[in-house]
Amino acid sequence: MNLDDIRVATRLLLGTLDTTNMWKDSVLDGIVNMAQRAIWRKVAGYNPDLCASVAKVTYPADSLRLDLETALTANVERIMAVTLLQSDADPSATNPTYGMRPVHLEDIDSPRWAGSPGQLATSSYTTQTAQFWFAMSGRSIMLRPIPTEDVYLWVRYVPLPADLSGDTDPVFDGELVGLHDLVLYRTLRLCATRSKEASSHYSSLETDAWKDALPLLESQSCEPLPPRHVSSG
Repeated sequence: MNLDDIRVATRLLLGTLDTTNMWKDSVLDGIVNMAQRAIWRKVAGYNPDLCASVAKVTYPADSLRLDLETALTANVERIMAVTLLQSDADPSATNPTYGMRPVHLEDIDSPRWAGSPGQLATSSYTTQTAQFWFAMSGRSIMLRPIPTEDVYLWVRYVPLPADLSGDTDPVFDGELVGLHDLVLYRTLRLCATRSKEASSHYSSLETDAWKDALPLLESQSCEPLPPRHVSSG
């Protein structure tokens, strides 16, 4: 289903062929995007792996913190995990990811964390082979000790879906293709708020669609979306 399919189905099920005033495309598009975000957030809350993406970002040298949302150039719903890369490349057998040591945000600048917690198992000591303490502040990450060279991080996160604007823009894709009906029913619910009976009807249809989606939502074999290569500039 794409954006135009949702528009057509919404008008059809609401019993109107009107494409002006409150039913014009620009108005419906806003409602469809509201519905898509609501369903996405609910799916991500149930099984974030279905919505997860991964990307490599650079933590610049001499930086107190890095805003991951800015570094990812994406609207981020949730940061799931951040690990350390040994070099400026995607993870591989020769460039594995390493966990970092978490610290409470209020303690991150304590003298206790001024030194590195250790070294990774490599032959020489550089910033990239040093370990770090880290703390999260919202969508920002803070590394200590402050790195003297650029550090490369592998970030797993849940992005917000891009707004639909073109007629052929798909409503979800990949493993979420089967959830199109949920977006349609939520759109109908939002459009029918003035009618308690109609709103209740579409709410019931959405509930049934959630039940049908349970096998997908409970799947544990989902892979994250392909890596996004983010410019370090």
